[in-house]
Amino acid sequence: IKDYLVSNPAVMQESIEALQKHMQSEQSRKMEGAVRDNLDKLQNTAGLPVAGNPQGDVTVVEFFDYNCGYCKSVNAEVKALLAEDKNIRLVHREYPILSQVSKTAAEAALAANLQGKYLQMHDQLMGYTDHLSEEDVYRIAGEVGLDVTRLRTDMQSAAIQAEIASTRALADAISIRGTPAFVIGTNLYPGALDKSGLVAAVARARAEKSA
Repeated sequence: IKDYLVSNPAVMQESIEALQKHMQSEQSRKMEGAVRDNLDKLQNTAGLPVAGNPQGDVTVVEFFDYNCGYCKSVNAEVKALLAEDKNIRLVHREYPILSQVSKTAAEAALAANLQGKYLQMHDQLMGYTDHLSEEDVYRIAGEVGLDVTRLRTDMQSAAIQAEIASTRALADAISIRGTPAFVIGTNLYPGALDKSGLVAAVARARAEKSA
C-alpha cells in the first residue's frame, strides 16, 4: 500500500482532501447541534432591550466587542438590515474579548440599560471610530445623558457580571472564537457579514422555519 501511495501521490492528496472535508462536515454538525441545544439561552434577552421588532419572526443574535474594528464596520450593515426588514428581532450579546477596556465598555452598556439608554449607549460606542479608552467610555456615557456616578456603581453589579459571564459561556458552548459572530435562526455565522450576507442568512432562517 505504501509503495502504491508513493507511486500515486494524487491518490494520497485525494485522501487527505476527503478527510479534511469529512472533519469539516463533522465539526459543522457539532456546531449546529450546539446552537440548537443553546437556542433558548441565546435568544433570551433576560430583560435587556431588543433592537428591531421585538415580535419579529427571525431572531438575529450578534456577539461583538466595542474595540473590534470589524464589529464597528458591520454595525452599519446590521442597521441597514433592520431599516429594510421590519420583521427582525436583534439580540445584542456583549462579548468583550479584546481588552480590559472592552469589558469596561460592555459593563457600561449593560449598566446604561438600568437607566433606559442601552441602545443609545450601544450606538455611540459602536460609532466611535478610534480605539476606546476608559475615559472615552465615561465621556460617551455623559454625552448620552447617563448619570455616570450611578453608572460606575451599576457596572460592578452581580447581575451585569453574570450577564457577561453567561455570554462567554454561550460563546464557548457554540465554538465562537472571535467577533463579530452571528446566530441567525438556528445557524452560526462566524465573522463579519455584509448586508447581502445578512439578508441571505435571514431568508435561510425563514425558509427553515416554514419547512
